[in-house]
Parts: sequence; structure tokens; C-alpha cells
Amino acid sequence: MTTRTRALAAGFAVGGLLIVTACDNSQSLPVTRPTTSSSTTTSPTSIPTQTLSPAEKDLKSANDAVSKLWSVTAELASDPYLSLGKLAEVASDQAIYQWRSILTGNRVKQLKQIGRATIVSSEAKATSANTFDVTACIDVSKVNVVDKNGKSVVAAGRLPRVQYTYKVAKIPSGFFVTKDTLQGKPC
Repeated sequence: MTTRTRALAAGFAVGGLLIVTACDNSQSLPVTRPTTSSSTTTSPTSIPTQTLSPAEKDLKSANDAVSKLWSVTAELASDPYLSLGKLAEVASDQAIYQWRSILTGNRVKQLKQIGRATIVSSEAKATSANTFDVTACIDVSKVNVVDKNGKSVVAAGRLPRVQYTYKVAKIPSGFFVTKDTLQGKPC
């Protein structure tokens, strides 16, 4: 087979794939149709986007701050060689001291987290223009903490889902969890 024949065969294969993909109804792709007027321009159907008010954006950002905290703490608990300075990206005040203490203690004991918690639900409420209470239900059922020998140190009666309430502050550089007492209840 010559190089030209291979190129043609590849072109037909790609063209055939595009035709098969275009005929596949399992995916809905935006379709642009020409108008019936003499104009030759086409325009896609516009989908209205929902814009959030500044207050709604703040509530979303407060919820996101809690999600980021859980993501960063999971990363730090899983890898003892990462700098705890990363906590400053998501927490301040009491929360950063709380998590530095927990993570340092676990590192001294050579404990390592396996798996990640997930946020099942969260709700933010503004307590002032720049502070929020975020109540979140956290699923920890897929999280294990093991010692240096790989033996689990998680209490046998640990709840699979726990609800915590966090304080979040909005400052010029972003949203930060400022208080995390880790006092939870079942959710």
C-alpha cells in the first residue's frame, strides 16, 4: 500500500467515523441550521444561563471553601511529605491550628489516610456580610487511617456520615474556613 493510498484510507476512516458519530442519537450535539432568508449566516440555539446574585455567589463560595478544606486535608493526610503550609490556602484562625495539630500528630504516629471523604450535602447561611455558617454532611465511609504496618486505626463504631458546622470568612484574598470544631452528629 502506498503512502497516498494509506492517507486516503485514513481519510475515509475518519470520515466514516464522523458520519457514524453524527448519526448516533445517543449524544445530543448542538445543531446549527441555516435560516430560510437570503442570509447565509447560521446561529446556534442559545441556552439561557442562570446568573447568580452577589449574595448567592458568596453562599456558593462559602460551601466551596469547606469542600476545598476537605480536599486539602485529605491530600495532606495521605502524603506525609507534603507541606502543611498548604493549609493556609483554605483555612485560617482556629481551623488552621486545629488541622495542623491533627495532621502533625498523625505524622508523628506515622498514620496515613487511605481514601477520601465526600460531601453529601452542604448549606451556607450568611451571618454577616463577610461571614458564613456552613453545615455539611460528610461521608467518611470510604476513608481509612492506617499505621505504618498498614493496620487500620479507625474506631469500629465510627459513623459513616457526620454533620459538621463550619465558620467561613470572606476576605479580599478569598473564602477561608476559620472555625472547625470537628464536633459532629449523625446525618
